[in-house]
Amino acid sequence: MEIVVILAVLLIGGAVAYVILSTRRKRREVASQQQAFAEVDALEVNAGQALVRADERIRLAADELSFITAEFGDEVISRFRAAIADARGSLTEAFRLNQLLHDEKPDTPDERRSMSQGIIQHCSDIESTLGEQADSVSTLRDTMRGLPDAVAAARADIATVREHVEPARRALASASDRYAESALRSVAPNVDQAERLLEFCERSLQIAEQKHEEHLAIPAGKALTVARESVSRAGGLLRAVTDFEMEALSAESTLAAVIEDSRGDIIVARDVADPPSDLRPAIERLRSETESVAQQTVRRDPFETLSRLREANTALDVIMDRITQRTRDAEKLKAQLPHAIDDAERQIAAATNIVDNYQAPVGPDARTRLAEARRVLDSARTDHDNATAVASARRAADLASEAARIAHSEIQQGGMYGMPGGGYGPQQGYARGGYRRGGMMGGGMGGMGGGRMLTGILGGMVVGGLLDDMGDMFD
Repeated sequence: MEIVVILAVLLIGGAVAYVILSTRRKRREVASQQQAFAEVDALEVNAGQALVRADERIRLAADELSFITAEFGDEVISRFRAAIADARGSLTEAFRLNQLLHDEKPDTPDERRSMSQGIIQHCSDIESTLGEQADSVSTLRDTMRGLPDAVAAARADIATVREHVEPARRALASASDRYAESALRSVAPNVDQAERLLEFCERSLQIAEQKHEEHLAIPAGKALTVARESVSRAGGLLRAVTDFEMEALSAESTLAAVIEDSRGDIIVARDVADPPSDLRPAIERLRSETESVAQQTVRRDPFETLSRLREANTALDVIMDRITQRTRDAEKLKAQLPHAIDDAERQIAAATNIVDNYQAPVGPDARTRLAEARRVLDSARTDHDNATAVASARRAADLASEAARIAHSEIQQGGMYGMPGGGYGPQQGYARGGYRRGGMMGGGMGGMGGGRMLTGILGGMVVGGLLDDMGDMFD
């Protein structure tokens, strides 16, 4: 009976919990749907407002077209008309979507959202298209309105530039008496070019005024822009002529300093010990250029002369830098040589100690490397080239280290070579791991195990020198 009661309570509790959870879930779903519908409703409202603004924007643009027709030429009018036509096409599509959105056929929230967004996008395109044209017309209108004043300002600029024509011509003539023709090549035609530009500027301003009277804003604006650019270029050409003398004097001053530096560089270069093959020609080239410049007195080209002298000086500097670097490297190697020789001596001493102490099991490979290390080290001590000497000393150290490594390996393996005094005949031959049976160890030592006995003895000598007192064992 109690079990039945408990089960009933559990069932009732589960049912109540299910009802509560279901109710909460339905409430959340309803709230979510309400929120979605509210968002779609708000989007539809925005789409409707955008549609009204776009329709009004096109109407105002059409009204503006009548004013533009009176103010500007066909080019501006045709562009504005094309923009209005594009805008009306977008507006027609926006109205179509709005009609579908509000017809009697029910739409899903996603469909309503998509159509509202389409309406807003078309209206945005309309605003962008007409806005660009409105800005362009506003700019043209400002240009037309201010063109008379701009033309007057440009003519004043022409008059100002003309005042500098004759001074620039006199400066050019004066410079021709002092400098070579090649030095004046960059500025010689400037005065004539400036005068032609000023004439062209006057003609451009006349065209601008004519197009202004014809209400052709675009050609008028272009002509005014060309005139402004022309007068600016003319002024720059004349300034280049008047600035030439200052630049030439600066080049002359620099040239004097370079000549003095070049003479000092020649003296230093001539004192180089063991010069490379390309040093003497570089010195002679710089000396020749320096003397040639020093002998020039009238009508020279300071710019071209400075370039030649700089090139010769640079060529010598490159060689001297290489020599200086070589000297630094030699000094560095000279300082490294004692350390390299000391390292090689230590490596050779360590390898020699192994071979001398345990001659029997050390074979020809280690001994050959040790002998070569000694020979290479002797060569390093007598070599006059520090670079070669350092390389030889390091090679000797490497050879000695390799000899020690091989000797250690052979000793630990018990050796494969006979003891001093041992023969290599049929009864005294050897094999890896010790002497063959019947050899010196096999006959002389009987049950001591032949090669294994020798291996044990030599291994003990390497590890700890435990058999130091057994030196006479094989006498």
